[in-house]
Amino acid sequence: MFIDATLLKAGGPVAGTANRKLSTRAVGLAVMLCALWLVLAGCSATRLGYEALPTLARWQIDRHLDLDEPQTALLTRHLEELQRWHRASELPAYAATLEGFERELRVPVAPETVASWRAAVFAAWMPLADRLAPGVADLALTLRPEQFAALTRRYERTNREFRDDHLGASPQRQTELRGDRVVRRAERFIGNLSGAQERDVRRWAAALPAVEGDWLAERQSRQLRLHALLESIATERPARDEAVRRARAMLADLWVSTDSQRRERLKAGSAANDALALRILNAATRQQISVLRENLREYVADFRALASEGAARASP
Repeated sequence: MFIDATLLKAGGPVAGTANRKLSTRAVGLAVMLCALWLVLAGCSATRLGYEALPTLARWQIDRHLDLDEPQTALLTRHLEELQRWHRASELPAYAATLEGFERELRVPVAPETVASWRAAVFAAWMPLADRLAPGVADLALTLRPEQFAALTRRYERTNREFRDDHLGASPQRQTELRGDRVVRRAERFIGNLSGAQERDVRRWAAALPAVEGDWLAERQSRQLRLHALLESIATERPARDEAVRRARAMLADLWVSTDSQRRERLKAGSAANDALALRILNAATRQQISVLRENLREYVADFRALASEGAARASP
């Protein structure tokens, strides 16, 4: 479950403790509800509550585009419709996928098991991209030139912050920060590492390919592609069906690098991350594997609770 950072970068309360859990732990696959936000902001909001995602997405998109009231109302409607669909259709599927992960979890973990987890994350993207496209198209048809200027300024600011956080330090410091990220990710899933385990994990993380520069380049590429899509729709004002088709085509290929050399480096980086995840899992104690199993079960329970809550709201 240690999917690397290149993959993740989005009403009333849920019954029981599910909402509290979701507001304090990674939401996992459900974060893809905010895919448009993630592209705009380059954020990874995996620790925020599912119920609040439409509000948070609207706030972040507004920060990038300075929306007016009609645009905000349009966006709100699309985000709420998207969440209703996602809750009813996708969360049960995510729960089933995670149940499969838990059933497959055997120590030692096989390399193909980790690869299947990554494939499942990518497979979950396409239905969401299809549902996101109408909202992206409808919003693009309303955008004005000054809003694209605001979007460019926001991109520049967030990219500076990313560069400062990931590329502004010495090579030694970048290696330390990479180790910090891997340790946090490991502890999120299997619980606290012992001192010896943390030293091992940091040593293994230090050997990972230094692809932070490629992360930034990919981030900027996605931003440019989204900017070009929105601006072309706003300027040319095609029929809605054509605008939706363009949005769907761009979103379908969102996570595919347009640079072949960078694509190969990122592919190698993902493979190295998978190998590191495998190494961490196979070095975990029996208690840590139990923690991972329990975390997977809690995700399943949370997703099913959220889906049930949505079904109850929809009932007459």
